[in-house]
Amino acid sequence: MKIARSFCKLSMLLLAVQLVFGQNPDKRQLEEAVGRYEASLKQDPGNVEVKSQLVRVLRALAAEAIINDPEKALSHLIRAKALAPADAEILFEFAMAALRLTLHEDAAPALVEALTYSPDEPRFLYALARARMGMGDLNEAERLFRRYTELRPDDATGQYGLGYVLAGLRRNKPARLAFERSLALRPDQSESDYQIGLLDLAEGNLDAAEARFTKVLARYRTHTGAQLGLGRVYFNRKEYEAARKSLEHVLELDPAQQQAHYYLSLTFARLGNKEAATREAEISDSLEREQKNLRRTILKLYAPAEDARPATERKP
Repeated sequence: MKIARSFCKLSMLLLAVQLVFGQNPDKRQLEEAVGRYEASLKQDPGNVEVKSQLVRVLRALAAEAIINDPEKALSHLIRAKALAPADAEILFEFAMAALRLTLHEDAAPALVEALTYSPDEPRFLYALARARMGMGDLNEAERLFRRYTELRPDDATGQYGLGYVLAGLRRNKPARLAFERSLALRPDQSESDYQIGLLDLAEGNLDAAEARFTKVLARYRTHTGAQLGLGRVYFNRKEYEAARKSLEHVLELDPAQQQAHYYLSLTFARLGNKEAATREAEISDSLEREQKNLRRTILKLYAPAEDARPATERKP
């Protein structure tokens, strides 16, 4: 028993050394380490060193999972956050995982708390602006993006974020200026060109909108937003056959593009194809319902992760 216990301690020490010196233990080693650290904490819940190492392992597992399995990453970070609730970096990592799953209401409080530990940290401000934007609080998102751009005036993504929020507030002129600043800082910022194209489209400037969308597609042929924008330009010009081809191309790239189905239903109606118009309208309505249910589905995945915390950390 003593030999096994000594081997366990040695294994945990070796893993800690690997993490400290930047080596990369594999996923299996990390998962085994979680079990060992948690078993150790059951015997000694107040062991600060073991708790610290468990947090590091959970963060490493989250980093490994964040791209392909963000729900799993979030569950690891929930556990890490419970063990180290006052760690601003863990709060930030948790929030970023939540944002990846569009859990804006969960990301925001973590980022607000992180900012109490590191006021005006640009990364936290930018992420919180994204969360507020996702929650529909565009005025607060604007305030946060403005503060971010004050701290990092040369960051094109900050200018783009500010422009996006201003466009959502229907303040088209300052939105356009922000997108243009983004392009001045980074000429290949195609999303800013795309957003300016949407502003032109909303203002009825179809030639300018077409030029912007064409410019984006010259760089990114599979940009479905720009292709959809072209379809809308053609539709507004009453060039319905060209609109049909453009919108069908969008759906070749992304069959779940709800707006493409919507505008295609209108296009087929103008072309006199009632059957196709009805079919596309039904698909559009179905996709819209699915998107509304998406958050509910994600929350179901999120809920069990909360229970994955060590029993000693759960609230009664």
